[in-house]
Amino acid sequence: MERTVRRHPILLFFFIVLVPLSSQAAFEFIEVGARPAALGGAYCALSDDAHGPLHNPAGAGWVDGRAIALSFCRPFGLAELDTRELSILQPISGWIAGLHARRFGNRSYGETTVGLSCSHRFVDRLSAGCCLRGLQLAVDEYGSDETWSLDLGILAVPGSRWRWGMAVRNLNNGRLGHGREGMAQVLMVGLACRPEDRVWLSADLLGDMADVSADRFQPGYPLEWRLGCEARPRDVVALRLGLQNHPMRLSAGLELSAGPLRLGYAWRSHQLLGWTHHLTLMGP
Repeated sequence: MERTVRRHPILLFFFIVLVPLSSQAAFEFIEVGARPAALGGAYCALSDDAHGPLHNPAGAGWVDGRAIALSFCRPFGLAELDTRELSILQPISGWIAGLHARRFGNRSYGETTVGLSCSHRFVDRLSAGCCLRGLQLAVDEYGSDETWSLDLGILAVPGSRWRWGMAVRNLNNGRLGHGREGMAQVLMVGLACRPEDRVWLSADLLGDMADVSADRFQPGYPLEWRLGCEARPRDVVALRLGLQNHPMRLSAGLELSAGPLRLGYAWRSHQLLGWTHHLTLMGP
């Protein structure tokens, strides 16, 4: 037990420094849902389910009916990093409203997120959405702090075999702590195509907003790319693969359907920290 306690700060340090897109550590985005995780996070243009508003708030505009997702992941096999997520989408008068809750960490270090989202399909081929997230960071013996974050997104479907999405995370530049440290501001652009009726290919490009908005584009952090592939050999089975850089990670996943319920699993590697397993139960 003592060894576990001593190792915890070191492992958390490696997680915070090596995993995120940029140097801001708190509330770095983690793909918790099995489907986006298995696709390597290449989900900006495929966010048409209960996970969608946390990747691209516009994606929910393409959801038909109510959608619920309950997800769990244990990054690198560490109970200290357990992440739980609940997402609910409900159509209301032509709009899709969403409620989202996430808990990361434990009593020593914990991040709690509660979000409200709304999206709407304004024309047959274009949707837009926003997600307002309340964030609380609590560190044992140091206290807690709260802030909020605004995410915006659009998603276009120019044809039955193409999708294009763009999203901005933390547009308002929410800050935490006595030093008012800024959290990551990320611009995501995604493209998805369907070469066959049962196959989706997706690609995302992510950049730090501080770099994108500069007069001369000189990235302080490497651009991150993500690639995903999803195939459905049968109506009740989905197979997925994903790849991303910074850090280089490989992912794979499987989904099984039984009536209105779907059970998804994803596995993701990390060249230094090991494996992460994801589980998701989705329903109407």
